[in-house]
Amino acid sequence: MKVFHRRGVLIGWPTIATMVLAWVLPLSGFFYLTSRNAQLIAVLDEHKRQIDEYRAESQYLRERLRLLEAIEGRQTNLTPDEEAHLARHIWDQSAEHNIDPYLLLAVVEVESDYDRWSVSPMGACGLMQVKPSTARAVTAQLGWEWPGDDHLFDPGFNI
Repeated sequence: MKVFHRRGVLIGWPTIATMVLAWVLPLSGFFYLTSRNAQLIAVLDEHKRQIDEYRAESQYLRERLRLLEAIEGRQTNLTPDEEAHLARHIWDQSAEHNIDPYLLLAVVEVESDYDRWSVSPMGACGLMQVKPSTARAVTAQLGWEWPGDDHLFDPGFNI
């Protein structure tokens, strides 16, 4: 057995091996735990991202439900399916044009009182009381084909 002599202390191989292991094992454990900690942080970050997505989707659905409930709370001559259709179109158009959906809902209430078949003395039609001449101009500007005056009575098209 070889022995090392250092400053008057004799150290044998078993002692050296034990000392190296006593240093290497905790160090390797530290690196393992550091690596595992990084993995867990990545998993946690992914879960937080998913929770944020679920919260945003939940908030979106709550807002749409509130809009539908606001429509259902009014006296309309629309069927429940038509009310849901109206709520979806109001929501989509408000999001597309960055307008408060309740402003669009207020316009519908003031202009037609939710009567999709409403026609004013001036010839404005539908929920938002759009004149056919205005609708033709807007559809031409958007590059759409004019489907006819009767489409102004379709809530989705009118909004």
